[in-house]
Amino acid sequence: MTASSCRFLLSVCLVFACLCCRQPKEQPLAFSEPPPERLDSIGAWLENPDHFQDTTFLEFFDNYFKQQVGAGRIDSAAHLLCLAGKNMCVNYAFDSSFIQTNIRFVAQYGQQIPSRYRTGIYLNLGDMYATVENYESSDFYFRKTLVSPGDYQTALNVAAAKSGMMYNFQNTGKLDSALLIGYEALDLFEKLGSVQGKMAVYTTLSGVYKYLSDYSEAEILGDQARSIALQSRDSNNIYMMYKDKVALYDEMGHPELSAWIDSLYQFYKAWQPKSPSYKLDALSTYSLKLVREGKLPEAGKILHEMAPLYKVVQNDYFSDEYLYALAAYEQKLNNGIAHADLYKRQLPILAEYQDFNRLILFNSVLSENAVLQNDYKNAYHYNQASVAARDSLREKEIRMQVKELDKKYQTEKKEQQIALQQIKLAQKNTLIGFLLAGLAALSLAGVAWYFWRLQKQTKKESAIQQQFTRQLLENTEEERGRIARDLHDSVSHELLTLKREMHDPGATKRIDYIINDIRQISRNLHPVMLESIGLKLSLETLCDQYMEQGELFISHDIHYSSKLHGTAELQLFRIVQEAVSNTIKYAGADACKVTLQEKGPALLLRIQDNGQGFEVEKALNSGKSFGLRSILQRSKAIGARADIRSSAQGTVIEIAIHNDII
Repeated sequence: MTASSCRFLLSVCLVFACLCCRQPKEQPLAFSEPPPERLDSIGAWLENPDHFQDTTFLEFFDNYFKQQVGAGRIDSAAHLLCLAGKNMCVNYAFDSSFIQTNIRFVAQYGQQIPSRYRTGIYLNLGDMYATVENYESSDFYFRKTLVSPGDYQTALNVAAAKSGMMYNFQNTGKLDSALLIGYEALDLFEKLGSVQGKMAVYTTLSGVYKYLSDYSEAEILGDQARSIALQSRDSNNIYMMYKDKVALYDEMGHPELSAWIDSLYQFYKAWQPKSPSYKLDALSTYSLKLVREGKLPEAGKILHEMAPLYKVVQNDYFSDEYLYALAAYEQKLNNGIAHADLYKRQLPILAEYQDFNRLILFNSVLSENAVLQNDYKNAYHYNQASVAARDSLREKEIRMQVKELDKKYQTEKKEQQIALQQIKLAQKNTLIGFLLAGLAALSLAGVAWYFWRLQKQTKKESAIQQQFTRQLLENTEEERGRIARDLHDSVSHELLTLKREMHDPGATKRIDYIINDIRQISRNLHPVMLESIGLKLSLETLCDQYMEQGELFISHDIHYSSKLHGTAELQLFRIVQEAVSNTIKYAGADACKVTLQEKGPALLLRIQDNGQGFEVEKALNSGKSFGLRSILQRSKAIGARADIRSSAQGTVIEIAIHNDII
């Protein structure tokens, strides 16, 4: 049966979390997984699922449990409840006395026992109530498990409780809620690294999708669960994953159903479980296959051997499996049903879970059985119920087809919405692009305006600095002229008067030397001849004077016909004077050449020597190169460009000045 099958599969997988970390798990992400708790011999015996078949299991547990409580070992007693509860869940057992023991214990000691035990007990209670389809009580205890976890095992119990609630939602028709909380449980199991937990969720999710007739998704999820079961090598889980595949293929009418039933049966024979529930299930599934293949004698023999097992197993799911196979067998024989009341009792359950295939079969069997007994009224009643079930099945198939068409429609609709969103996004991106481009243009304009203002301010400051330098130089030249005139007009005049009054020839000669020196100093301070003879002759005279002093071989090549204003000519004269003076003092040169030429719209002054050279930048940064800085400042003052180059082969100073300075 579809819903019961899902419950059966979930129960096997869900209760693994009731114990305190006895199974190895992957490395968790949210909490650190503790090592397995050590068990004494009695605890290990209670944990073993095979020992539940011992008729003294509950009595043995009860005696040891009371001893632990009486000795005040409350944590040990709580652990025992988790171990025994796991075994009860694995074997689908429900014992009222055991249930009450759990409830009384957690009510009295729940606040003092660790969270992993308290939530483990609540989890067991929720699962055991789900086994007897008391979903209201099951949900009550599952919800009490949902606490804020502070350790690995508590978090594991919370995830398992959500998985159990998903199973309950499925069986009560709340499929949306089942999927929602199911994926919450799956996410938590992922974070904890629990492969067993993921298997439990995959199994139940597969059942939900099977109930929705989404067989493709159900098979994918079921295969994921089976893959985990095979890796875990847990026989219980492996068997149930085989059974899940068989149940799915049975509902689908899949052509590989028979092969999967054979695989299930072969695994059962190799496993040989002690639980009568698994025996009844495996034999019921295999005998139904034999009936469908027409192997009635062999099927009848197995069904006859199963009758005692049916009386032992008190579980709706396994009872249904047996009755399903028995009904198919008796229908093939056309001899009537031996125990019609067994089938009648299952009809409300099958209707509740909408297991239409079995409703059709059971009602058909009961209808034919009524005809054999000449009970035509009930025969008509069961036949109508069978037709209604068939119509419901057809309606379910139509719903499935509509669901597939709706899925395609929703897919196309979503694709159209995505395309429309992409168009809107492209339009939005285009608008954003224009806005960004506009913003970039404004930014560039702002940057350009800023640099224009900065350049304008720089030019203004440069002009002011140039004007200041020019004014300073002019003032300096005026002061030099005044001193030169004073030397010439005053000092020289007084010396001449003194010479005329002296009658000593030696003193007179000495005074002549002094007068010549003063005249030379006066000429150096202020070249008065520049204004009268011009720049060309003044430069030639200056070079000749240096030659006459014998300190340096100096040649000149002066070609100057333009007329610069007086200040510019004076600064060029001073530049030559400063450059040659530096060469004599520091260069250690033998020769020097001064060239002044007109080249197109510009006038080029060049002073070159063959001295030892120097590092220009280092000299300028030293703070002691007054001569070099004087050359640069004088050039700048008249709007000229100065270039100073020096190496081991000598030094070259070039001054370029445009004729528009004239």
